[in-house]
Order: sequence, then structure tokens, then C-alpha cells
Amino acid sequence: IATFIYCTAEVADIAGQARDVASAERVTPAEAAAYIERSQTLRLGHGFLPHSWRFYPFGRDPQLALSHMAHLFGARRRDELVALLCVGDATPHGPTSLSIDFMDGDAGALTVSARSALSLASSARYVEAMVPGDGEAAGVGLGVLTELGVRPWNEGNPDVFVYERDVVEADSIPL
Repeated sequence: IATFIYCTAEVADIAGQARDVASAERVTPAEAAAYIERSQTLRLGHGFLPHSWRFYPFGRDPQLALSHMAHLFGARRRDELVALLCVGDATPHGPTSLSIDFMDGDAGALTVSARSALSLASSARYVEAMVPGDGEAAGVGLGVLTELGVRPWNEGNPDVFVYERDVVEADSIPL
């Protein structure tokens, strides 16, 4: 029901791209939820917000999805949010990786936010991101990430597939 492009980089290879996180503008969870709900990135991800190798159906429970985001960076023009980048909390790989989980908006502003996010990876071994890909279309984050040295697997073609299945109660499963 959704496809994503997996991107990674060794922190040592992209360390020169990192900038001081103190200069990044913080966004509240309420602002982030409103921005994500109307984003092209969420549409390309068919409503799913990734966090490392987990995919949250954002429309069902935005607060659950955002509860896994440790940092919400934004950029404004004339008090309007024009870009948002979300960095997840601990990934399934533990503290060795940093997960950039959502990117949308103005590419220039996202680049500034992504450089701030990379500064959070100083103790990690690698950075990972899941960028929604729907056929030929990919989220704006893919261009920003590749500019910074974070590379997609599989030549940038979707290579992570999200399936959804109905939950079946244990006593209704035939033995």
C-alpha cells in the first residue's frame, strides 16, 4: 500500500555537512502534525509516516507517530512554516544510527534543517532515511539527502514495501 526508498550514509563520510543544531528552529508537535497532514510527502507515502523500519498510519493516530520523533526542525517565511524535518528517537539499531523520518517543503530550507539534524549524529555510525517513492515520483527529501551525501539504495528505486493486513483474533484462526 506504500513504497519508500531507503537511504543511508556513514556519519564519518558526511560529517563535513553537519552544522550546529542550536541554529535550527524548533517546531511544536501541533504545528508539525498540521504541516504533515497537508504535505506532499505524506501523500506520496499513502498516509504513512516512517520511523526507521516502522510505518505509522498518520491519519489514524498522529500523536502516536509524532511520539517517536525526538526533534522537529522547521523553517518559516513571514511566520508561515515552509519546511519541516523530523528526526526520530532511538532506532531499532540502537544509538549507532540516526533516523531522519520526515522531510517536506522548500528544498533550501530543508537543506539547512538537514545539516542541523546531521549534527545530532556525532556519536552514531550511520544516518538512515526512508523517503516515500510512488512510481517515478519521490519526496523532495531525496534530492536534499543526496546533495548532502546520503545515498539511496537500489539506484533510487522504491525498495521498501509497506503492506497492511487485518488483525485476526487468535480464537478465530482455524487450527
